[in-house]
Amino acid sequence: MCHGFVRFVARYDTQDRFRFTTADGLLGQALFRHYGLRTSTYETNLLIQDGVAHQKIMAFANTMRRLGGGRSLLGGLRFLPLWLSNPLYDVIAQNRYAIFGRYETCPLPSEDVKRRLID
Repeated sequence: MCHGFVRFVARYDTQDRFRFTTADGLLGQALFRHYGLRTSTYETNLLIQDGVAHQKIMAFANTMRRLGGGRSLLGGLRFLPLWLSNPLYDVIAQNRYAIFGRYETCPLPSEDVKRRLID
């Protein structure tokens, strides 16, 4: 799901705002440690915006809001209480292959994604 989400964001990020790093790379691990997240399992994505790390539904909602267009309506998810939104994210993450499908091998990143990678 994460790779698909990165491709989605890169495709619709017409203002070139987003950069990506892998969670298990040096920068990704440093960010996870800095924000007090486990580096043994990567159970969330992070959006770091103005020095604040958002994860789970908050990362998704704030990303959608910044992409604009009809996608920005999904930014309203950030108003869900955490007691509801975090378990919702966890259920989707645990069932991601059934919901979104699965690749047998990781697809190579597009040129647009490659130029946005840091680390």
